[in-house]
Amino acid sequence: MLVAHQEPPALRALGTYSPLCDEYGVDFLWLAHGTWTGCQRKEVKDLGASLRDGRVADLLVKANQIGRAVLLVEGDFQWGPSGESRVVRGFTRAQWHGLEMGIQQLGIWIVRTDSLEETADTLPRLEQWFSKAAHDSLFREPRNPAPAGERLWQA
Repeated sequence: MLVAHQEPPALRALGTYSPLCDEYGVDFLWLAHGTWTGCQRKEVKDLGASLRDGRVADLLVKANQIGRAVLLVEGDFQWGPSGESRVVRGFTRAQWHGLEMGIQQLGIWIVRTDSLEETADTLPRLEQWFSKAAHDSLFREPRNPAPAGERLWQA
């Protein structure tokens, strides 16, 4: 995994510094099956300013030219009872959902993490997932199907 220089030490430790990240406007870059994947990490607390000054739009345009782009949003919006974020002033849950759908419409993946630690844990898994030859487990018969009426996932 290639990593941009401005990332915190916990994330820089995941790979090797490369100026290619800056060139493509991403924080992380990896090659899998001949396709480059670029991942831009945005902390929730910086998202509002980045949306207002156009940095998110610029980064997403650059990142989407790579081959495959991922926007990783790190942190908690802390939605209040009115649906407004306590972290991003003037930003509502409805606006977040609209932003999510707009970004996905561009073909850009969105991944959410709660903390820097979770981001450090998630990035290698993303790289591993994109490196798999096939993703067909959802379409195969389960080896040990749950008995009728039993839930597959426990809350």
